[in-house]
Amino acid sequence: MSRTVRAISLLMIGAFLMIASVGCGPSYRVSEEDQIRLDEAREAAEAAERKLAELRHERRLLEEGVEVEEEPQVEEDNEDVAPEEEQEEE
Repeated sequence: MSRTVRAISLLMIGAFLMIASVGCGPSYRVSEEDQIRLDEAREAAEAAERKLAELRHERRLLEEGVEVEEEPQVEEDNEDVAPEEEQEEE
């Protein structure tokens, strides 16, 4: 009989623990304070993304500006070569 009592006790303890774990599970509602923090974090992340996009755009413009300055030098070199090629062809 002691085996039966022990088995029933273990089953009751197991059932109690299962019910308690379901009832005491995580709450799916977010508190107002947490919601405010989440909103502030989202706004900060969006502001950081906008700033990053602006900086990337500015960097691209600066890189294009450097490329534009380098291109005339290449064109000048090509202009010097171009008349000689024309003379050779004639």
